[in-house]
Amino acid sequence: DAANPLPSLLLDSIFVDFFKSTYENVQKTLKKKPADFNKPESASIPSSPVVADEVVQSYKTKIDEQANLVKSLEQKVTELEASVQLLTVDNGQLKSDLVSYTKENASLKEKASELEAKDQSSKIKELEEKLVEQQAKFEELEKEQEDVLVLMGDQDLQIKKYRKKLRELDQAVSDSEEE
Repeated sequence: DAANPLPSLLLDSIFVDFFKSTYENVQKTLKKKPADFNKPESASIPSSPVVADEVVQSYKTKIDEQANLVKSLEQKVTELEASVQLLTVDNGQLKSDLVSYTKENASLKEKASELEAKDQSSKIKELEEKLVEQQAKFEELEKEQEDVLVLMGDQDLQIKKYRKKLRELDQAVSDSEEE
């Protein structure tokens, strides 16, 4: 690199073809003396600078169009890369949200199962307590019924005893009293 201070030069193939086609005419023009330009033989040669200017102008136009297209495409690439990056971030966020919601859903299902089991357990306990309470009431009522039956039996015995005494005393006992 130190021996050759000039940078490498890359040339477009279209430019090289253009250069080759105009090189000879440019060389001839440069070698002519100024007096030779007014001679008729130079008029018979087609004016290559005009053709060259048209070609150069068309190449410049084409290059400008391509440069604009490249800029436009580079801008689109930048926009698309930004869009991809944004979508990647959104996708990552959505994936983490999905994992979070899945865990939360599993947790809520587990809690619902626990609450349902507790609810069932509390209902069973409540029903068992009611059953015990009803059994106690039933036993109490049975006891009261037995007491009432015993008292009615005693009362019947007392009534029969009093009727017997009334009959012994020759007192009239009515039919309703006999019942």
